[in-house]
Amino acid sequence: MFDLGKLGPNYLSGLICLFLLGFLATSFPGAAWSQALESKVVLIVDAQAVIRDSDAVASLQKTVEQRRQQLQQELLAQQEELRTEEQALIDRREQLTNEQFAEERRLFQEKIVQLQREVQARRGLLDQLYASGFSQVQGQLRVVVEQIAGERGASLVLQKTAVVLSSAEQDITEETLRRLNQSLPEVTLPADILQMETPGGEQAPQQGSGG
Repeated sequence: MFDLGKLGPNYLSGLICLFLLGFLATSFPGAAWSQALESKVVLIVDAQAVIRDSDAVASLQKTVEQRRQQLQQELLAQQEELRTEEQALIDRREQLTNEQFAEERRLFQEKIVQLQREVQARRGLLDQLYASGFSQVQGQLRVVVEQIAGERGASLVLQKTAVVLSSAEQDITEETLRRLNQSLPEVTLPADILQMETPGGEQAPQQGSGG
C-alpha cells in the first residue's frame, strides 16, 4: 500500500551537487587566503568522489537504511491491521444499517488518510536524518581541503570535473579521502532524530550511529 522508499544514488548526488556549489563558491579564511594568493599553486580535488567513497558516508547510508527498514516493517504491520479491520467491516455489513455502515466506513477511511500522513512524515524524518549526517561530512571535508591547501601553499582549489588539463601533483583527491576517513570514520547522529516517534506516540528504539 505504502513504501518509505530507498535512499538511492540520485539523492546522494543531489546533496553532493548542493555541497559543491557552496564549497567552490567560498574562499579560504583570513590570513590563509591572503598567503595563498601570493603563491600560484593550484590544486584540484574530485570532491564528489571523495564524498561518495568516504567511510563516513558509507556508515551514514547504512544507519539510515537500517532506520528505513525498521520503519517500513512498522508500516507493514499497520497496513495489515487495516486490512483485517476492513475485512471485519465487510463481514459485518449485513448486521449494520446503511447509516452505521457509512459511519464506520468514514472512520476507516480517516485511518487510511492518517497512515498516508505518517508515511510522508517518516520520509521527511529520513531525509532529516541523512542531511544531518551529510552536513558533518561536508564540514569535515572543507577542513581537510583547507589543511592540504595551506600545507602546499595553494592559491586555488578547483573541482576536478571543471578542469580540462592538470598534472598528477595537483590532484589531492586520494590524499583528501585518506585524511577524511582518518578524521571522520563515521558520523554521529542526534538521538532526537534517531528516536523517531512511532504511530502510538512512543519513541522507537535508538539505532547505532553507523558502522
